[in-house]
Amino acid sequence: MARLDYAVSSDGTVDLDGLEPRLNQVLRGFLRRAKGVRGVVVVDAQGLPISSEGARGLDLNVISAMSTLITESATSVLQNLGITGPRLVLVEGDEANVAAVPIARGNASVLAVLQKDANLGLVRLEMQKACYELADALADVVDLFFRSV
Repeated sequence: MARLDYAVSSDGTVDLDGLEPRLNQVLRGFLRRAKGVRGVVVVDAQGLPISSEGARGLDLNVISAMSTLITESATSVLQNLGITGPRLVLVEGDEANVAAVPIARGNASVLAVLQKDANLGLVRLEMQKACYELADALADVVDLFFRSV
């Protein structure tokens, strides 16, 4: 599923082999540690999925588009208030909750769909850990992209 072809240089300076399994491993670990997470997706800045886990029964395209919309909107609101961030955006619904985190210099985001009874404190801690790992995995790709622009 990795949609990172735009970042591959002609001289092969970044080896993308193994990136998708690494992202999936981080996402599976997050799902294992944070009970009550129905699914999680890593999305590029255009709202297209890069990697996902556990999103069975959820519309991945809608989740991906919403992740980008949520993080961009929250960033805009905070910038207009003169506040840096966001680090995490939580949207509480009647039937489920959604948590979104911008990563990779805002060039990607992570969105988790949570069961209503999920432990939000634990989800927040585990999502933060996972996002550091995901951002680290994507760092070379993002750096290459900015060098080529």
